Amino acid sequence: MALGLASLTVLCCVVPLIVVAIGGGGKSRSGDGSSASNGLRAQEGSPCPAEVARFLPGGEGVLKVRLQTDRHLVTVCETADGRLFYDGQGKGKPVTDEHHLQIPAQRTVDGYTARRGAYTYEIKPNRLVVVRGEEVLSDSATSPA
Repeated sequence: MALGLASLTVLCCVVPLIVVAIGGGGKSRSGDGSSASNGLRAQEGSPCPAEVARFLPGGEGVLKVRLQTDRHLVTVCETADGRLFYDGQGKGKPVTDEHHLQIPAQRTVDGYTARRGAYTYEIKPNRLVVVRGEEVLSDSATSPA
């Protein structure tokens, strides 16, 4: 009986802790109802904002992260089929090719990255880094949008 109880304790309590510790537990939750994904926070299950979703395949998605710098608004959304998209907009600018960019993105260890030609857009905790080739064009602090 004691061996059975010990086995049950290991299965119900210890194994889930190990799974979470090695990264198999999915998203972690914070006390405010948001989730942490790659060190970035977003409202779990929130729909992608309409001004971003209209450019997504299928016209809708789930918000992963939405941040702002002094000059830009950056959003990452996931479509129903699991594809991620980076959306960058100039603050206070019309949504045109000159002031708006939406491209496929990928998860990274500490955030998201998206590439278009020689440009790489890196979303990290508290930072948006834009690189052309090897040259860092900007490294801006971010805050929740």
